[in-house]
Amino acid sequence: MRNIPATIVTLSGVEVDLLDPEIMDIPISDIANSLARTCRFGNQIPVFMSVAEHSINAAKLTKYLYQDLALEKMAFCHEFAEAIFGDMPSPLKYEPSLQGYKFLEKQTMKLFYMRFCGVSKQRKEVHIVDEMLLCWEAWHLNKYIFNKIAERVTEAQNFVTQVNDLLGKPECLPYEEILVRFNNKFQELFEPNKIYKRLC
Repeated sequence: MRNIPATIVTLSGVEVDLLDPEIMDIPISDIANSLARTCRFGNQIPVFMSVAEHSINAAKLTKYLYQDLALEKMAFCHEFAEAIFGDMPSPLKYEPSLQGYKFLEKQTMKLFYMRFCGVSKQRKEVHIVDEMLLCWEAWHLNKYIFNKIAERVTEAQNFVTQVNDLLGKPECLPYEEILVRFNNKFQELFEPNKIYKRLC
């Protein structure tokens, strides 16, 4: 059987070793493109909502709740590994037979955090924000998923109420629009003094 290298090639032509990725080689434009095309909840929702939109909402919600720029940056970055590995359904990630995948994703996120946030460990507040958004998104986009989440997250309905008050409802923006917003949010957080040319 022919050996297949564990690599992907990004939109801009960067070859990424999935087992040992060179995070610094991946331009933010490739991350933005991938996350803007990746649908939440394994596509089991009636409209398209991207991981990129989720990332923007994570930064917004973090700003409302904590007023901490470093934390806001981390929240914005917290799904960057999915630009490489895709969005595997969470229950699968915790299956014993797939712990290699979970390990690689976790190690890759540490590298992304180091590159963009200067630290490798995710702060607990980011997990809270992610959980709040998970409940809110599911409540708006698939009540069956929300009901399953609510079986393990006792604060699920309260999270929905809180996020509704702060963010309203998910916009579920198309690729072109969310790509612009993602790049604008990245510039706002990481390159505030750089002149940015809108993509459209």
